Amino acid sequence: MKRFALLVIDMNVGSFNSNARGGILHRAKEHLVPCINGLAAAFRTKGLTVIWVTQRFKDDLSNAPVLQRKSGDKKFVESSDGWKLLPELDVQPGDQVVVKRLYSAFFDTDLHERLQQAEVTSLVIPGVNTYACVRATTLDAYQHGYDPIIWPRDGIAASLPQFEQDTLRYMLGDAPGRGLVEGLLSNEEIITRL
Repeated sequence: MKRFALLVIDMNVGSFNSNARGGILHRAKEHLVPCINGLAAAFRTKGLTVIWVTQRFKDDLSNAPVLQRKSGDKKFVESSDGWKLLPELDVQPGDQVVVKRLYSAFFDTDLHERLQQAEVTSLVIPGVNTYACVRATTLDAYQHGYDPIIWPRDGIAASLPQFEQDTLRYMLGDAPGRGLVEGLLSNEEIITRL
């Protein structure tokens, strides 16, 4: 029997700056937030696990990825608000939060152990950026044997759309059921599978 969890990736304040990359993600909040909040409510109603993943680094960037250290990008450091989840998200006390420092939510965290403890077999993964953290987390989920892995149609976005299209082609495969991600589904389609 399949048991799903909702694994929301990097819906951090720092990802949605209206000036970053033309404000693409800032505008995407219009469809991301309602989609994700709707899924979270449905998962909770069915007694399923909801996990919010955020990215946070030490102020001196000593535990940040190489690119952040080289650029001095501090939008996700501990002393900033950038690592915090968007206030528009419906995070509830019974939900879990995983703090990561690299692209994959599985790398150097206890995420897999938490999912195993909850007897999770399958994942729905919304969030940003599709071509980076959503993709890396999905690849690691696949390697850990989670099946199916589903992306919500209105629940993913990328600040660089050209990379998102390549990622979608790769992750979805050349035919239904032939990719690492089983499908790009509507909330209604996902909820009927829970």
